[in-house]
Amino acid sequence: MIGIRPDGTIILMVVDGRQEGADGMSPAELAWSCRMLDMSSALNLDGGGSSALWSRKHRVINRPSDKVAFIRIPRKVGNAVLVVPANSATN
Repeated sequence: MIGIRPDGTIILMVVDGRQEGADGMSPAELAWSCRMLDMSSALNLDGGGSSALWSRKHRVINRPSDKVAFIRIPRKVGNAVLVVPANSATN
């Protein structure tokens, strides 16, 4: 999910599901979470088991549901939402 607060703050959120201790969220639960986080607009990207939240410092932050022989392995993805600092734009 990607959302924005009235002050312009961008929020990215991934919700794990399909595994023990992670049941995911219904659309209504996600909408409630967006309201609780004071978002004025939000978009559910609904990536399913391949959803991954990645940061340069921490790498994959969540736990995607794919696994091979009990080892969690992120899928290769064909698209992504990137957030980069404005000063990193190419000329």
